[in-house]
Amino acid sequence: MRLVACIVFFLCAEMANGRVVKERNDAFIGYREERDIGKGAERAPERIVLTTATGTIKLRLFHDQAPSICAVVRALAQSGGTNLNFYRHEHVPQNWGQTTGFFGPPYALLQGTLGESVETMMGDENKVPIRQGDVALIPDTRDFFIATAEHPEWGNAHAVWAEVTGDGLSTVKALPFEPSFTRFDGTYTTTWLNNSIPFQISLGSE
Repeated sequence: MRLVACIVFFLCAEMANGRVVKERNDAFIGYREERDIGKGAERAPERIVLTTATGTIKLRLFHDQAPSICAVVRALAQSGGTNLNFYRHEHVPQNWGQTTGFFGPPYALLQGTLGESVETMMGDENKVPIRQGDVALIPDTRDFFIATAEHPEWGNAHAVWAEVTGDGLSTVKALPFEPSFTRFDGTYTTTWLNNSIPFQISLGSE
């Protein structure tokens, strides 16, 4: 009987603890608490860190939604890669948005390459509308862009494999836009940096 009483007490305590954790999680948007189940402290979430002369840009990988792309990027972060750089940076126009129907030029993005050590990727994972701070692959390339505004005009054309976290967008916006030159392909006018901005890639934590 004493053993049965101990078991019942333990189960009731666990259920009560679970209710308290759930109530705290429900009370605060974005708050998540995991119960201690005897396996030690959880590691901080892994991040990809892009380091420039201006500052760092931390990315949270979407492993579940874009596993193939994330595996390539993570492996690159472990090796360090070579010739990684940003080569295109375009402002967010003042009247950008769905209410005006105007989406550039300029096109509200920072575009770069993962370098020649990475094979070109199809980019057929997690094709969803682009939100501000999303990091997406340019199809059939090794290049990517960071969106500095929402891009509903592109629909589901790009594979989103990460998002910028923390104050990373402040670093993105602080990177130079000039000197630059423009190209016209018969339909679109785009802006390209005269001097690419090198960056290093590594693994980090929040």
